[in-house]
Amino acid sequence: MNNTEIHNDLPEKDFRDFLTKSLADNYLKRIEIGNDTKYKYIYKVTDSPILGLDQVITNHERDLEKVTLEIATYKADRAVHEIIKIKGWTEHDVSDYVVKDYDDWYLSFIGTEEEYENLLLELEK
Repeated sequence: MNNTEIHNDLPEKDFRDFLTKSLADNYLKRIEIGNDTKYKYIYKVTDSPILGLDQVITNHERDLEKVTLEIATYKADRAVHEIIKIKGWTEHDVSDYVVKDYDDWYLSFIGTEEEYENLLLELEK
């Protein structure tokens, strides 16, 4: 079964898909932020204290920007998990049972324990 089909035939399929895609997208954004070369430190040997301080300031400004972006993704994840909890659902890893077909990343199953167990029965056929 494809990753994007795990919520088929369930109530609020589109909403569940949106929630799991949001979690995956936020995780991928954090990886992208971590690998973005614009957040790499500047290291230049200099005899000038002013240039040295400018490097330090630039590096810390980049740190601040990077951390701010990462915090935004974690806040978005927290909001998604709050919605999942309110709905009485939980997030389940089904990566061992499905084929990645969403941005080359696995999506979680969002649902009740009973729905998850039913999905596993279907996937193990």
